Amino acid sequence: RWIAFGGSYPGSLAAWLREKYAHLVYGSISTSGPLLAKIDFIEYYDVVSASLGTFTGCDCASTVQKGIQQVDVLLKHMIGQRSIDEKFQLCDPVEKSIENADDIANLFEGLASDFAGVVQYNKDNRESSRISIDDVCGIMCNQTIGPPVARLGQVHRMILADSNQKCFDYKYEKMIKEMKNTSWDSEVADGMRQWTYQTCTEFGFYQTSDNSTLMFGDKFPAEFFVKQCADVYGENFNDNALLS
Repeated sequence: RWIAFGGSYPGSLAAWLREKYAHLVYGSISTSGPLLAKIDFIEYYDVVSASLGTFTGCDCASTVQKGIQQVDVLLKHMIGQRSIDEKFQLCDPVEKSIENADDIANLFEGLASDFAGVVQYNKDNRESSRISIDDVCGIMCNQTIGPPVARLGQVHRMILADSNQKCFDYKYEKMIKEMKNTSWDSEVADGMRQWTYQTCTEFGFYQTSDNSTLMFGDKFPAEFFVKQCADVYGENFNDNALLS
């Protein structure tokens, strides 16, 4: 008797395998595996918010949201923009990108990904996921660091250092250029280009935030990710292709 196991997308596969081949698979254990493929996977960050809410030191999720809101405010002024450059170790000054919606979306999506990655791999005993919810929320709840945006910056710098990145490259065109690199030696060849292609052709599962009341704001809706499909793989990879 065969049992299928999986977590996250492999969790989806484990459940789908049991559903499709019940005569071959006796049972399955699907951990955090979304079962219904959908383009706008807004529920992903609902889980991130709920997971941050398990921290007992303070209302971590609410403090993260305040930090994101303060980033939005700082971006509206030149002095604030320079503050963002410093706090988040940006590779390029954000004042040159303030009119570029794709760059700004990438900036906010990158800040959200800091917390998404920590939550998704929290304490799973892997060398590549040393930073935990306790670590990031411990910083977000430490008022001596400064306002929430300063604490958000410290979390971001900690994650950059942990991944050996000298600065945060949020430029959209640079990301697209890298994703177009089909060399086996490219940074995206370890799975990112392949996974992105699968999302663009099969199920979406885009981890979106498209409402100002949400923890990470409204800067990266589903359209932002569908646009990447066309920009990376060609104009035929649009929302119509994904829906078909």
